[in-house]
Amino acid sequence: EFRDFLNQEYQAYLLAMQDYLNCLGREHESATKEINEIMARWMLWFGDDAKIHSNSPEPARP
Repeated sequence: EFRDFLNQEYQAYLLAMQDYLNCLGREHESATKEINEIMARWMLWFGDDAKIHSNSPEPARP
């Protein structure tokens, strides 16, 4: 009986985590699409002047 209960708890947890990760994936996709649209507009409007300047000592990564 306890084994069945524990199995159901694990299943519920894993299904909830799968839903959560799927939601994160959708939000990531949406945010990426939005930033790509904004960057494209910025480059269209400002051409060669559309440059990101950073004071970070770390090199920029794509």
